[in-house]
Amino acid sequence: MKTENIRVAIFPIGSALKFSKEKIKRSDGSSEYFKLIYGLARNASISEIWLVQRSDWKKLTSDEKIAIDPRGIIRDIYTEFNVTVPPGRRQGDDGVLHSYTSEEQDRYKILWDRVKHLEQPDFGLGFASQGLTMVNIPGIIPGIKDPTKMASVLDMTAIYSAPVVHWINMSKIPWFMIMTDPRYIKPKLQGSLESALDRFYNMVINSMKIF
Repeated sequence: MKTENIRVAIFPIGSALKFSKEKIKRSDGSSEYFKLIYGLARNASISEIWLVQRSDWKKLTSDEKIAIDPRGIIRDIYTEFNVTVPPGRRQGDDGVLHSYTSEEQDRYKILWDRVKHLEQPDFGLGFASQGLTMVNIPGIIPGIKDPTKMASVLDMTAIYSAPVVHWINMSKIPWFMIMTDPRYIKPKLQGSLESALDRFYNMVINSMKIF
């Protein structure tokens, strides 16, 4: 197992990363993302942290960034590579929601297109969040009611899940899913997942000394 010069990716699947103190909340999971990144930034074994999700990192002042990332190892991937995402549906003058065009829908592929030439992170830590659904990428899975049409996705899912899920699929990066809200887990699976999560956290604490 690699124990130094580790490159790690952080990505909530279904929502944005938040760093502004005014926006961080326990209720939406953003405080957990922040604490993990804060700890990793102080771990000497970590050489690079990829933020693979939309975030407000670029809006922070230099002092605010240093307070979170004193070694300067965070890479804001979306800003660095000008990653754009599907725009979501828009309400027309007739009051009807108009879907995005095929070209706009395919913007979820831009993240992977912009980073595929890079050496990918050693592993990723993903958080299940509000926009994570059973269908996360638009236009590739037949619908249940009408299999002749492809399943669509929620706007939030198209923006905050599809790009990340596509990047995971294409890069084949090894990653862990962290679920901070039991409502994301089927009741019959909660016991086994909680046990697995406990083992994962113990592994991180004992081997990487994050906290």
